[in-house]
Amino acid sequence: MSTPSILTVKENDWLTRVRAQQDAMTLGEYQRFGRLDALCFEITRLSNPKMLILGQQRTPDGRMAWPGKNLDWLNHGPVIAFSKVSGELLLPSRPFPLPPDAPDPAWVYSEATPEPARIPQRIEDRAMRIKGTAFICIQPVSQINWMLDLAASGRARREVHKVIADGAGIHMAFIYDTQAHTGHLVGGQVI
Repeated sequence: MSTPSILTVKENDWLTRVRAQQDAMTLGEYQRFGRLDALCFEITRLSNPKMLILGQQRTPDGRMAWPGKNLDWLNHGPVIAFSKVSGELLLPSRPFPLPPDAPDPAWVYSEATPEPARIPQRIEDRAMRIKGTAFICIQPVSQINWMLDLAASGRARREVHKVIADGAGIHMAFIYDTQAHTGHLVGGQVI
């Protein structure tokens, strides 16, 4: 049995998949189903040493705080869709909106601090640059949250999904094009 692997930039498959996603978005070959709400990342030494450095902080009560493990669009995320060609998840919104800060996930309510502190969230601060390209990558994605469009009722429904390695043993990566300002979800399987 093979061990799931982290997507690596040595494999050209990620670039082929990103280009196919860009083509599907340009040609309108996708079906929108909602808005991305949050991406959660598993922090490992293999995935991103920069995130480990971000995560090496302690809360006032001594617990470890991991401010770099999420990207949270605070209910105003980009459109999320399925590719009509490949069935992959697409993020066709341009530009790619991300609030400049989000509530600290390590915050615990107390009378002294009834509101959570805000922490900055810049994709560039949490990602590794893919050498020789305009792309940066955060991996592995461990959870994806989206708001389903329910047009008939005029409401939205939040869904939270775990992300596991796909049949080839590749975990999902979030790849961001710093020039085109587009995001791409590559690899993995949503359950």
